[in-house]
Amino acid sequence: MSQATVTETAVPTESAITVSSTGPSMREMLEDGVYLLFLLKDGNAPGSSVEFNRRVDQFLQQYERNARNFGKSADAIGQAKYAFCALLDEIILSSDFPLRDEWERMPLQLRLFGDHLAGEGFFSRLEQLRLDPVRHIEALEVYYTCLLLGFQGRYLLEGEEKLGYLKHKLGQEIQQVRGGKADFAPNWQLPQRFQAFVRHELPMWLYFALLAVAAAAIWGSYHWLLGQQLAELFGI
Repeated sequence: MSQATVTETAVPTESAITVSSTGPSMREMLEDGVYLLFLLKDGNAPGSSVEFNRRVDQFLQQYERNARNFGKSADAIGQAKYAFCALLDEIILSSDFPLRDEWERMPLQLRLFGDHLAGEGFFSRLEQLRLDPVRHIEALEVYYTCLLLGFQGRYLLEGEEKLGYLKHKLGQEIQQVRGGKADFAPNWQLPQRFQAFVRHELPMWLYFALLAVAAAAIWGSYHWLLGQQLAELFGI
C-alpha cells in the first residue's frame, strides 16, 4: 500500500462531532494488557505455553466482562481483542523465547479467531473501522495504541515510512473525533522505578497474579485503585 492508497477517511468537522462515553474507554481498560506487552518486549519469557495461554485467556475474558459491564458493543470488544492478540503474537514470534516454536503452530489469532494472517487482517479491519470513525472511535484507539506499541504486520516488508504515514493519519483522525484534544498518544510508559523492577525482578507468574487482582478491582475507581496498588507494591 502506497501513501497514495492509504485510506483517506472523511472525518466530520469538529463542530459536527459528538462523542460521549461513561466510564473507562476500551483503550483505558486494556492497560493491564499493555503492561504485559511491556514485560514481553523487555524479554520476560513465559515458562509454559499451556499456562501462559490459560492466563491470557483469563485476562481476555475479564476484559470482555468489564467492557460489557460498561456497555461496550460486542463488535468493539471483538475488534479490541483481535488487535491486542495480533500484537502479542507478533512480539512472541519475533522473540527467542523457548515457547516461540510452539506458539507459531498455534498463535492466539488462530486459536481465538481462526485467522492465520493477522499481519494482513489487522490492517483490513482497521481500514473498515476508519470508514466510520465516530462510531468506532474506541476500537480505533486500541488499534492506534497497538501501532504505537510497535505492531508492524505486513509493513515489516513494505517499509517503516508507509507505516509511519498511516499512524500519522490515524492519529489525526482520532484527535479530530475526540474534539482536537492534544496528546492522545497513550502515555503508557511504565514509571521508571516500575520498569526497572519488572525488568530485573518481577517473575511472570507474579505479574499474572497481580493482573488478576487488578482486573477484579472496582472499575468505578479504576485509575485510583491501579495507582494505589502500584504505589504500595513497588514503592513508586
